[in-house]
Amino acid sequence: MLTHFADRKNTLRLVKPEKLPGKLREISVTGFSTYYFQAIMKPGAAFIVSVTRGLIVSGALIMILPMLAGASALWFAMPVTELLVALYAAWVMRRETAALGSVRA
Repeated sequence: MLTHFADRKNTLRLVKPEKLPGKLREISVTGFSTYYFQAIMKPGAAFIVSVTRGLIVSGALIMILPMLAGASALWFAMPVTELLVALYAAWVMRRETAALGSVRA
């Protein structure tokens, strides 16, 4: 898997995630989406993704999964949260990006 990365010369290149420096490789789709929404001046969407990931979905899954499938199911709470919020963020990113194309200067 390759990802985009701007080096010190401000050139964009493709690199493997394991070659990215430090914490940069740990940015998830949901983390990227919050930065993207802020960059396109959609702070409400960024807020919804952040709160949904950190509180609503993860909190609900942390409480519900052990009751439904036992204590070991708790370990699935965060991966499932990431998946659900990533799907939502991708849908909203697509919608907002399409809306940017329809805006005339």
